[in-house]
Amino acid sequence: MNRNLITILKLIKSGLLSEKCELDGDIDWNYIYHVCYRQRITCIVYQAIKDNNIKVPSEYLRLFQVQTLKDVKNDRDQIRFLDRLFNLFEEKEIAFIPLKGSFIKYIYPRTEFRQMADADIYIDIDKYDQIKQLMEQLGFTNSGNNDYHFGWQKDEMMIEFHKAFIGSYYGMTDTFEACAKKALSSNRSGSRSDLDISDHLLYSVAHLAKHCILGSINMLNLTDIYFLRGINDSDNQYLKNSLAETGLTRFYEVVCNALDEWFSGSAFSEETESLFNRILAVSKEATEKKNYSASVFKASAGRHKMTVRHKVKYYFRVAFPPYKRMAGHYNVLFKVPLLLPVFYLWRPFDKLFRSPESIRRFMKMNVRDSEKTIYQYKGEMNRLGLETIVSNIVNNYENKSR
Repeated sequence: MNRNLITILKLIKSGLLSEKCELDGDIDWNYIYHVCYRQRITCIVYQAIKDNNIKVPSEYLRLFQVQTLKDVKNDRDQIRFLDRLFNLFEEKEIAFIPLKGSFIKYIYPRTEFRQMADADIYIDIDKYDQIKQLMEQLGFTNSGNNDYHFGWQKDEMMIEFHKAFIGSYYGMTDTFEACAKKALSSNRSGSRSDLDISDHLLYSVAHLAKHCILGSINMLNLTDIYFLRGINDSDNQYLKNSLAETGLTRFYEVVCNALDEWFSGSAFSEETESLFNRILAVSKEATEKKNYSASVFKASAGRHKMTVRHKVKYYFRVAFPPYKRMAGHYNVLFKVPLLLPVFYLWRPFDKLFRSPESIRRFMKMNVRDSEKTIYQYKGEMNRLGLETIVSNIVNNYENKSR
């Protein structure tokens, strides 16, 4: 693992635990700041910089300070809105379960350390029409749906209402439906229910696994597991059984080893380095490569290379991404979805003029090299203990594509 990544891990640990941190050698603060920014961990690292009186070039220190202030404001805005939303759910007797950061941020040393791109809430799907009406009254617009959640957005505030914990492709639906039923049935008063810590931990492991497979991973998904393990007062046998049921046992072992090695200061194993390298590789080129590898593997249906049929399907998805992805780039589509065909036509010219480098990288990562790409991707997934989940995704993807 390169020196800059080791420096980032030291700073995160120091910021989270208020421990002394000593940095060695030359430090690329431009690289470190941009990794922290993309990973939403700026305020954690800035805390470490302050606590240890680390000398940072003034231009980067200023970037850390400004972004930390923005992160604190964002955190307070999210907390205030969620308090308001949860109170409205109580008034209207809408059952709900806070998921991921909506719950976990409160077990971090400071809530702003657990930034959220969006707030995740499990809901009773039968009440969704009522929720939809409420969100429209609050000034939100629908930002896209998939097979397990509905997205809503107002300015910088994004909410995802889950009808399931995770996509059906992952083969975990029954396990997490049981988690939700257990939480809802144990509630004796009010509309809010909470998962057991063991179920929060199980879900955090599944969520991290999903993003390791897809390629877009956030370091906070890993530190969530660190803090949840610290307060896990549940029956360990239940967690073991649930991990085995979802195919996550070996991945959880890799994650626990990585956390233990990181926070104890031990040497990193090959699996741990593979995990951290996959999480912290956040440059545009690295992110595109991770996303490309996952897409090619899924499109190949798990075979060692792509057939002509698979290549046609892959190129079609590249040319015509799903609505939600398009709306993420062209926000006007959230308000006027009917413009989607227009933006499909505009997108190639937009890419050509605004990001010609991405086109060059895509051509370099041509599917003619799919056999090598698939071999490398499968090797990485096996090192991380994710072969069972990847197999589930491929099988379910193929079945639903027929």
